[in-house]
Amino acid sequence: MPRVDQVELDVRKTVVFLLMVSGSLIGSGHPVALASGVKNSNDFQKASQVTLVAVQATPGSQVVDPRLGGVRTQLKQILPNHGFQLLDAKSQRILQDQSVRCDLGEGSTAEVLLRQVLDDTGKLELQLLLLHEGQAVFSTFVKTPSNQLFFLERTLMDGRHILIGVGAR
Repeated sequence: MPRVDQVELDVRKTVVFLLMVSGSLIGSGHPVALASGVKNSNDFQKASQVTLVAVQATPGSQVVDPRLGGVRTQLKQILPNHGFQLLDAKSQRILQDQSVRCDLGEGSTAEVLLRQVLDDTGKLELQLLLLHEGQAVFSTFVKTPSNQLFFLERTLMDGRHILIGVGAR
């Protein structure tokens, strides 16, 4: 069982990584939809920009997807002795109860739903789901301040190790 201070350090490392990955991917011409589902300026003000990044981590490999080259060092700090492949990345401006999806391959999908736009404490509520063949196999809710990214590691049903980054603003 990891110590609390180690868990906090790991969380900080993953937040830094996700900031760098999402910035690198969005800034490098990776597809970004700015107004999916947002029909007018009223909706635009009620919407949030939600980012979802899916990376496969392969133990014992040293291969890093060239699209992740700018964050290779950070990836290696989070999961030493792993190779990394970008599976998918999406960033869309969506309304409450809308979602952003990333294809993980082999019948698996990651989906993040915007459950609540900024509440009275300044937090957003997101729901992250992992689906296999359209059926939810994992779900978690996260309340987070705007611009605060979080990162989740999961092993899929086919045994692949996946890192999923999620953030909203």
